Amino acid sequence: EYHRMLSYIKSFKMQRVGYVHLKDTSAANQAAMTKALKAVGLEMTVSVALDRNSKNFDAEVRKLLDARLDCVLFTTNAQPVLDIMSGMAIGGYPGFYFASSFAGQPLIDAMANKGRSVIMSQVVPRPRPASAAVVKRCQEDLAALGGGARIGFTSLEGYIAGRVAIEAAKGGTAKGGSQLTRSRFQEALAELNVDLGGYRVHFGPQKLEGSHFVDVIAVDRNGRIIG
Repeated sequence: EYHRMLSYIKSFKMQRVGYVHLKDTSAANQAAMTKALKAVGLEMTVSVALDRNSKNFDAEVRKLLDARLDCVLFTTNAQPVLDIMSGMAIGGYPGFYFASSFAGQPLIDAMANKGRSVIMSQVVPRPRPASAAVVKRCQEDLAALGGGARIGFTSLEGYIAGRVAIEAAKGGTAKGGSQLTRSRFQEALAELNVDLGGYRVHFGPQKLEGSHFVDVIAVDRNGRIIG
């Protein structure tokens, strides 16, 4: 995700990059960001760690504004993105916002009332029937449950994770008979290679990330996906 967004940033000749992330996430995110920056030939101008439950981000907003950034990249849940964007708009920030898929569908839904745009990376197909068969299947399964649930990026990601768990359980049962143990499930998951309908998940000894699917979307000032 970071590499795709930073490649976009680099292609538009943005140089001053700010990174906002959560204090309580693993060091893997920071390592991935550092690797992606090196790969595209950029350096981080300022990095800001924050508490996801904080009710006030004035200090973080001031630090970002003082850095005179071309863009701000977020790896946080949706609310800090929204709060910091509002604070930076008051401060006259003229640059771009990027958010990882961690912000999810809640960020997209909230943008309709904000009058600002954001570019987001996503790790699942766009939730519309024409994008992939797995999307259509998800819509059908949601409809079968009743209740009028609406498909979105976050629900689709959860649906795919559930399908992966089911496929691994099937594989573990096939290997060990009707009794599925924790170890058999782990073994089946570790070698899973399945197409869920235009979305392939493949684990292996050197493939700890089951999918490398990344899409980049733009959400306009009215909350519409335009890119």
